[in-house]
Amino acid sequence: MLPMLFILVTSAAQGQDIQCPKRAELVEDGLLKWCQVVEKGGAKTKHGPIHDFYKGGEPKLNGTYRWGTKDGHWLSWYRNGQKQSDGYFDQDLISGAWTFWHSNAQIESTGSYVRGEKDGTWHYYFADGQLRQEGAHRFGVHHGLWKEWDIGRGRSEGRYRNDLRDGNWSFWDAKGVLIERGTYVEDHREGRWTIFYENGYKKSEGVLRRGVQHGAWTTWYETGAKKEEGKYRRGTREGTWTSWFPSGAKESLGGILEGKRDGEWISWFESGQTKEKGMFAAGRRVGQWTTWHSNGQQADEGKYSDDLQDGTWSEWFDNGRHRSTGDWVLGKREGKWTFWFKTGAPKEEGEFLGGQFHGEWTRWDIEGNEVERGNWREGQRHGSWTTYFPGGHKKEQSQYENGEPHGAWETWHKNGQKASEGSWDNGEKIGSWRTWHANGQAESTGSFDNGEKEGKWTFWHDNGQKAYVAEYVDDKPTGLWTSWYDNGKAEKQGNFEMGKEDGVWSYWYANGALWMSGEYIDGRRTGEWDTHYDNGQA
Repeated sequence: MLPMLFILVTSAAQGQDIQCPKRAELVEDGLLKWCQVVEKGGAKTKHGPIHDFYKGGEPKLNGTYRWGTKDGHWLSWYRNGQKQSDGYFDQDLISGAWTFWHSNAQIESTGSYVRGEKDGTWHYYFADGQLRQEGAHRFGVHHGLWKEWDIGRGRSEGRYRNDLRDGNWSFWDAKGVLIERGTYVEDHREGRWTIFYENGYKKSEGVLRRGVQHGAWTTWYETGAKKEEGKYRRGTREGTWTSWFPSGAKESLGGILEGKRDGEWISWFESGQTKEKGMFAAGRRVGQWTTWHSNGQQADEGKYSDDLQDGTWSEWFDNGRHRSTGDWVLGKREGKWTFWFKTGAPKEEGEFLGGQFHGEWTRWDIEGNEVERGNWREGQRHGSWTTYFPGGHKKEQSQYENGEPHGAWETWHKNGQKASEGSWDNGEKIGSWRTWHANGQAESTGSFDNGEKEGKWTFWHDNGQKAYVAEYVDDKPTGLWTSWYDNGKAEKQGNFEMGKEDGVWSYWYANGALWMSGEYIDGRRTGEWDTHYDNGQA
């Protein structure tokens, strides 16, 4: 690679005369000039100086050929005039001391060649002049002690053997703090390696085999306290592993087989109280498992089958009272389940089928009052449902089919007065509906068709006075609309056309005086509108 570079970039000073040796003649090809000898038979051999220039006339290359081979002093320059390389060739092989520069005139590398290959100590530099690498070459490859720097990222130091890292190596961060140390064998990390925190404490330490973890490994917290300890086999965890809290208290203990938890595992709270205990098989929970609250009270207990809850399970609050109990079948709740409040009062009870609510369910408030009772079918409400206010008064009596409201519905106000009654059909209100104010006075009456108001609707104020009367088509008011204040006096009157005001509309104050009147077209006011004060003055 390097000889080609020299040919492309070496140069002589512009305007310098080329002195060709005897028998040689000067040849010019554009900006390139060289000497050559024409042999018998017409063969042409380069012999003597060679000069090359950039298109702008700047020197590019200056060297010498001796009977067709590079020989002697060779120089090259960048287009900006800065020197790029300086050294010697011997019988077409790069040889002796050489220096290379960056285009900003900073040295890029310096060292020696023997018969075309790097040999001895070499130094490499960044463009800002900082040392990048320093070490020995033998037969063109890294061999011996090397020091390497990376701007802003630290440095490393260790030995190469035949271009492969081999022997002890150390790595430092940008602040000069040792962060890693260990041994390479034939370019693979081998044996004991240690990684450090910035504060100098160990972060991890263990054995590597051909670059993968194998054998005992330990990790620590930044405080120096042990964090985790166990063994690896060919890069995967194996055998007993233990972890600790930063305080030094044990956190967990258990076995690992081929990188997966296997056998009994125990974990603890930092206080030393047991947190969880059970068995793993190939990374999946099996058999009996028990967990505890931090105060020592049992939290839950049951069995796993292939990492799925299976069989009877019970849960407890941290005060020792039951939280829930029921059966699981391969990760899905099944059969009767009961749930409690922390006080011990029942919260809800019912059946599951395949992990879904099924059959009758009942819920209570914390004081023991029933708040809801109804039926489920495969996770959807189905059949009769009743809900209650906290005081025990009925709130809603409803019917569902496949999760949608269906059939007769009744609701009540908290004081026991009826609030509404009507019917649903697959989630849509249908037929006659009535609503009442909390004082028992009628609030509205009318009909629905597929969830939309249809036909005549009448609404009342809570004092029994009529509020408004309207006709609906497809849930939109249409025709004459009249509304009244709760004192019985007219409030407004006009016509709707498919949900939009249309024609003349009049509005009155609560004392009966005309407020304003005018015309709408397609829901928008148009033309002149007359307005009045509440004393009748325009």
